[in-house]
Amino acid sequence: MRSATDSNNRAQRSVPLKLFFAMTVAIVTLVTILAQPFVASATGTRSNSVWRVATTNTQPAYLNAVACPSTSDCIAVGDGIIATTTNGGRTWTSENPVDEGVDVLSAIACPSTSDCTAVGYGIISTTNGGRTWTRESLPYGVNIFNAVACPSTSDCTAVGYGIISTTNGGRTWKKEKPPLGMSEGNAITCPSISHCMATGSGKYTNNATFATTNGGRTWRRGRFPYRSFPLFSIACHSISHCIAVGSNNIFITTNRGHTWGSPISVTGATFYNVTCHFSHCIAVGLDTNNKNGIMNGIATTTTNGGRTWKRRIFHWGFLRLNAVACSSNSHCTAAGWNNKGRGIIIATTNGGRTWRREASLLG
Repeated sequence: MRSATDSNNRAQRSVPLKLFFAMTVAIVTLVTILAQPFVASATGTRSNSVWRVATTNTQPAYLNAVACPSTSDCIAVGDGIIATTTNGGRTWTSENPVDEGVDVLSAIACPSTSDCTAVGYGIISTTNGGRTWTRESLPYGVNIFNAVACPSTSDCTAVGYGIISTTNGGRTWKKEKPPLGMSEGNAITCPSISHCMATGSGKYTNNATFATTNGGRTWRRGRFPYRSFPLFSIACHSISHCIAVGSNNIFITTNRGHTWGSPISVTGATFYNVTCHFSHCIAVGLDTNNKNGIMNGIATTTTNGGRTWKRRIFHWGFLRLNAVACSSNSHCTAAGWNNKGRGIIIATTNGGRTWRREASLLG
């Protein structure tokens, strides 16, 4: 399954607990590095790398999610910004989603280059690749969402403080009965129209996994045994093989969440998002191991379904990566922000083996 069809990044700035964490990280980091310049400039020193970086305009733009339905087309969304590219990231244009009546967007899914659905404080959709957006009419009492997955142009499921789904491209949405034990959904991925997996929290646990095999009509709770480990994102490269990430750990199931393997420890790293294109998966987030006290962006990659991982830390000053999307095994794009409140977009064309930085202002 193409990872661009779902975006399972948790609403980092729209949920009280995540908002508190984000504010804490920002305060601690700014005290340490506010006086230091951001070094990921267009004239960066890593000229032999193949990652590209684009920074937004002067207004704060906290990017929370990104979707890439093709190697040319990507859309990134966040707090007060929608950014799009149609030429593989060489140039980006941006607009403010307040124009569509939504000021915070937490996640986006693009099952095609023209059709995308973005969620946050409401839901908006486009059928022309982001040139225009329409705010969706939602069931009463459900309007804050952390994640969305769209395995087809007709079928989408959004989770947050409730679960809703559509089977007609967003013309109508209906409430789904939340799985027993889930009061808030954090992330969702749908490797097929029928099969979806979600993470969430509830009355009896802060971390749990849930699965459906009938498009969301009914859900069952998975047997995730590590309740002390928060889960921020989940991705499946088949209906049975899924990877979940959170603070300091990566988790893998090969049987639809019935059982989970032992945690893969990545000390000092908080992963906010993971995506899979077949067995090639990338998780991104924030690394706190740097000896100078600066928290850097981190990306870790597997090409064998999670058996082994290779980690990359971006020593470009404070960089929090919230989301990643891959349109192929080689082409991936990640999004987040730096200490100056600028939205950051980075991309690779060789699966993350080597990196290059380029900076450009977004509209």
